[in-house]
Amino acid sequence: MPDFNISNASSYASAGGGIYTSTDYGATWGYVDIGQVISAVAVLASDPGNPATIYAGTGNCCANMGTGVWKSVDSGETWSPSGLSGQQITGLAVDPLNSQLVYAASHQQFYVSSNGGVTWTLQATQDYGMDSLLVEPTVPPTLYQYGWRGVVRSVDGGLHWERAVGSLGYAKIGVMATAIAQGRVVLYVGTGGGTLTGTAQREQGLAASGGNLVNGGVYRNTTRLLSRLVFLPLIRR
Repeated sequence: MPDFNISNASSYASAGGGIYTSTDYGATWGYVDIGQVISAVAVLASDPGNPATIYAGTGNCCANMGTGVWKSVDSGETWSPSGLSGQQITGLAVDPLNSQLVYAASHQQFYVSSNGGVTWTLQATQDYGMDSLLVEPTVPPTLYQYGWRGVVRSVDGGLHWERAVGSLGYAKIGVMATAIAQGRVVLYVGTGGGTLTGTAQREQGLAASGGNLVNGGVYRNTTRLLSRLVFLPLIRR
């Protein structure tokens, strides 16, 4: 079985401009008073090497703005601003092999922090319009951005991005996850499926009157641990 990293009993959730924590596997929840008003919390990311360190990305999708990234180093008991003020953060991820490397997606902009969120660098601007982030523990780390418009990946720290080859690269991706199993990196992609039309058809050279069906379900890909080669589409289910 894959070795998923579940470090302790603490759980985290967000709701409408606030953050709630649970220390009993979600049986009960307590509101955390941050001390000031923040935008709705859209995404949470924990440090795989230090679960007490958590990042929160804020943003209001209607107002197209947010209050940036917030950080806690005490399992969510207290929070402080951690940069990108005014930005709507749609994706956050911490590098599993280097906890100082934190990645953030904000609409068409991709940011990287090399010092645990103290400062941020705009790494790339692209028009893929992906929302969420995933970091695969390869060397160098493989980054994925995904959402309702498909999935793209980067193997150079987010400087350059390429769309996954095939129909799955354009599918409506709801969730992605990675795990280590028997010396291999396992990548999972969950999609609702559907028929590709419009831009996806044109970019793939499909006939405008035709369709390209992507089956809904969970797709899986495996590659050797720490390999540079991670390819999509994910064929085996």
